[in-house]
Amino acid sequence: AFQIADDVLDFTGGEELGKPIGQDLAEGNLTAPVILCLQGSEELGLAPSVDSSELARLIQRRFSGHGDLERSLQIINESGGVDRAYALAEKMANKALESLTLVAPTESEARRALAGLCQWAVRRSN
Repeated sequence: AFQIADDVLDFTGGEELGKPIGQDLAEGNLTAPVILCLQGSEELGLAPSVDSSELARLIQRRFSGHGDLERSLQIINESGGVDRAYALAEKMANKALESLTLVAPTESEARRALAGLCQWAVRRSN
């Protein structure tokens, strides 16, 4: 869940994080928002985005055309790539919370702290 939230920051963080939006994508790193737009997720009930074929072509040619990266970012944004990734992160965090009840079945400060960490990991902003 933490890594997926980190992937989202490439599309939402911008200058606050000291790197331009889309830098990971520009470097060829396919992160959760991109993958979920390209392939969807059966587990989440998500089909590939309508423009997934175009996005795949832009990635395959490594954004060599004028405006390719910007168009890719537009497709990911319009396809809800960030929301798709958050949905996956939340699903993973919920699985972690379910597992937590198995290893720490009684309410405790440590269990509350770990549960809080799961929630923070999904919606962090930096």
